[in-house]
Amino acid sequence: MVMKRNRLVLLSSILFILLLTACPRNPENNDPVWNLPIGDRSVEETETLEITLSDHVSDPDGNSLSFSLSGKGSISAGGVYSYSPGIGEASTDFEESAVYAVTITANDGKGGTASENFNVTVTPANDPPVWLTVPDKTVQEGSTLTILLTTYASDPDGDALAFDIPEGPGEIDGNNYEYTPSYE
Repeated sequence: MVMKRNRLVLLSSILFILLLTACPRNPENNDPVWNLPIGDRSVEETETLEITLSDHVSDPDGNSLSFSLSGKGSISAGGVYSYSPGIGEASTDFEESAVYAVTITANDGKGGTASENFNVTVTPANDPPVWLTVPDKTVQEGSTLTILLTTYASDPDGDALAFDIPEGPGEIDGNNYEYTPSYE
């Protein structure tokens, strides 16, 4: 009976070892990996910046990722970061840009997280020139009417203006409109 018991214990031990070997343990969860850095980005204040996050981050275990955001913008359910600054968000000074820090964290739902930091620079949009109404002018035949156009036109961004007449009487000479009527 002792021999049967020893064989039974030996057989049980072998079976237990085989089961341990055949059934792998649950693998350790790996954190998501930012394979391709997002890097600093720029967006004009009237445009939209979009970044598909799956182009930059993945999970080595194949887990689905969710995202959280710290900073400007939003992340869609499909994993697209989006930021539409809007007019005036660049800066109160037309020539300056504004820079915002953004952190996106990928979460695999199993305790693994990884974050990516980048800056978004909002550049000012090029605003169109502004015209004041040019009052009616009178000019005598044989005389030249000259109007300094920069008296009536300006650029809110401070850009230099260039003038052109697509059609009609007169011509442009630098910042001046000139017209000499002739009744012939």
